[in-house]
Amino acid sequence: MSSLPTLASSPLNLVAIRDQEKNRIKELLSQIEGEKCVIIDSQINKQLIFVTEGSTVLKECGITQFIALSNTVASITSPNVLFFIRPIPEDIKMTANYIRKLEEAESPAAFTIFFFPRITRFVRELMKNEGILDSATIISTNLDIYPMDDDLLVLGIPDSYAELYLKHDYTCLQLTADALTMIQQLYGVIPAITALGPHSQAVVDMLLQARTAGKLTEVDLPPEIDRLILLDRGLDPVSAFVTPLTYEGMLDEVLGIERGAVTVSEKTLELKGDKMLTIRLNNSDSFFQEMRDYNVVKVARVLAQKVAQVGEEVKAKPQSGNVSMAEFMEFQQKLPDLLNRKQLAQTHYGLFNAVSKVTNNEDFRARWQDEHAVLSGDGNPVDLVALADVGASFVTVMRLLILYSLVNNGLKPKMFDEVRHALLQIYGFDKLLLLHNLQKLGLLIPKETAGNFATIRARMRLEQDGVTGMDMSDMSYVTSGYAPLTGRLVQAILLQNGVSAEIQKLLPVSVKEYRQEMASSLRENGMRKKVALVVLVGGMSYMEMAAIRQLKRIEQCGYEIVMMTTDIISGARVLRSLNKELPQIPVAPNP
Repeated sequence: MSSLPTLASSPLNLVAIRDQEKNRIKELLSQIEGEKCVIIDSQINKQLIFVTEGSTVLKECGITQFIALSNTVASITSPNVLFFIRPIPEDIKMTANYIRKLEEAESPAAFTIFFFPRITRFVRELMKNEGILDSATIISTNLDIYPMDDDLLVLGIPDSYAELYLKHDYTCLQLTADALTMIQQLYGVIPAITALGPHSQAVVDMLLQARTAGKLTEVDLPPEIDRLILLDRGLDPVSAFVTPLTYEGMLDEVLGIERGAVTVSEKTLELKGDKMLTIRLNNSDSFFQEMRDYNVVKVARVLAQKVAQVGEEVKAKPQSGNVSMAEFMEFQQKLPDLLNRKQLAQTHYGLFNAVSKVTNNEDFRARWQDEHAVLSGDGNPVDLVALADVGASFVTVMRLLILYSLVNNGLKPKMFDEVRHALLQIYGFDKLLLLHNLQKLGLLIPKETAGNFATIRARMRLEQDGVTGMDMSDMSYVTSGYAPLTGRLVQAILLQNGVSAEIQKLLPVSVKEYRQEMASSLRENGMRKKVALVVLVGGMSYMEMAAIRQLKRIEQCGYEIVMMTTDIISGARVLRSLNKELPQIPVAPNP
């Protein structure tokens, strides 16, 4: 299967970020002498590989045993036990269980807890409550950025939308500012900054303060990033719940992409056996790199052509006795590439088959029509709830209801009560917390005043008619008719040099422009193509990534684009994060 992403084609030297993070983890591990056992959170394991490029680096640092963090305590022989965990309650509880069990067994091991990226006051209080605060050495790794592809940086902050907007835990804002400070240390001070929303503006304030306080060691080179654009997730919650129709977006919807990979059975790829396979999805896979942002309609045609072409090349294999030595040697040189493309064709044929079983289903197409009717301002909430009677899943019904509420600024109060009652009757009263959280976040609310979504939809050209999915000239192709507001705002900033005053009045958040001064000798001579860094604070969806990448195809754009996000989200992920029983915070959430 494909390997880790190659960063050579990036408009920025992202290898510098990877090397800096790798050196950081090596430096921390070298402080602990002797053999080490690492007990690691599965999510950290998946994202750490983008920094360490495998386990070799960790083994070179004396790690002899790797154990997945769980409630089951495994046998440990190493004198040093290292916990690689996230600052979340689940990891703290499992770590505490491990330490208590090992202490009860009178283990002589020394415990060190590595937090990715760092410990917070909230977590320190949890450790105190669990009785392990004084049982281990605590280290914040400060590993902030993971290069997931040649144009994508992910901070790996799970459930950042819920953390930020529901719990009002602003840790991710500081982490984002710290990551941007590191980026400026590597690539120079970014001269032009646009921030849309209070959270983005708070990040910029922290970034500027770090420079004023001397925390930024500025490189004596012209800036490699010309413009920084930060957008609050809260300014466009709609796009998080819209169904994507890109290949990558639908792979996530159907199979679930975790840290740039899907895990599927061999049967999914039409192989013999039941073994589970992990398939990495990034630019090291030439088929995926080309098709990831295609609408699934286009993928069907392009993939069929690729499979046919590979088949023809395989059939063209020279037959013994009828070929010259030169022809045979030429084929031998092409063989590795041909075998690689044959495997990629088989892999993506199986993956796309799994996707097309969903997208070709009449129920899916009916739900897509319901969704676009809602986005157009039509639909009835009672009818949406009734979809449960014809087999629609809970997540599907909730996404449609949330979209209806966001588009119409809520449901009529009487209808809101009827819908809540019906949902609890159908799906059970354990969904009461989710409904409470959705109302708290303004995602599913009783209507109090008229909204202006229809005006924004028209002025920003969010809805387009006659989009087939084959034509990628407008970003609305990513859903076959609807363009994300986040993407349109980035388009306005990069192609029209800013969001107009008229549009700013319609947005639910303010827009601020910043300029960072630098020595005249460091200003760029204008010979290279400009680079823009686009940051979504609170999460970015695969559909939005595809829409923003589409801008690079517009001749007037003039920018290469790199994206950064706190984490990768979807409607289903947001709902899951809001349905968890959130713990009581014993201290102020701001670390």
